[in-house]
Amino acid sequence: MFKKTILGSIALFAFVSAAWGANNNTITYNATSDGGGGTLLTWTVTGGITSSGVGYSLGTPFAGFMVQAAGIFNTSTFTNNLVSITSPDGSFYRNVNTTATANINYYNAVHTAGTDTFGLACTGIATSGQTIQYVAGTQSADLAIPFSNFNVGSYTISYTPTTYISGTLIINLNVLTPVPEPSTWALIATGAAGLLALRRKK
Repeated sequence: MFKKTILGSIALFAFVSAAWGANNNTITYNATSDGGGGTLLTWTVTGGITSSGVGYSLGTPFAGFMVQAAGIFNTSTFTNNLVSITSPDGSFYRNVNTTATANINYYNAVHTAGTDTFGLACTGIATSGQTIQYVAGTQSADLAIPFSNFNVGSYTISYTPTTYISGTLIINLNVLTPVPEPSTWALIATGAAGLLALRRKK
């Protein structure tokens, strides 16, 4: 396993006001094989974004929280923006100012020669100066992107209160080594028993 970390800001996210007050927020994505070639994604969200919400500073409609780091993917260059999730988990964002909601039913996956991007997304829900709140569903979804496209490892990006939202935001992505299916373990055990019997016979 290896760890790649990118810290700092993205110029596109211009801060507007700190009037909402700071709170610490962490989003952690865990990706592993779904056993059929796709990717099983689970995630957790903690911080003020889950309770009162957080002030939002990006001047265009809100789309989602992304990890950006080099080496997330290992295949040729591709751009998958707003790919539909076949069975969304029920999580959504609420605009505290307007009461509008948007289901989290897309994912982004972009592989370039420099920085890769991955994360969940929704359609526009907030504009600069408004507040958004995360409401959890089951926090598990099966994505169509091939798990083989990922490099196993951990990736992190940190946004400060002056770049994205009124509080700190840390987004983690853990690409986990697939756990063998029970049938695979049975085959391994059978093979090991056969080798042991053969060794004893010799």
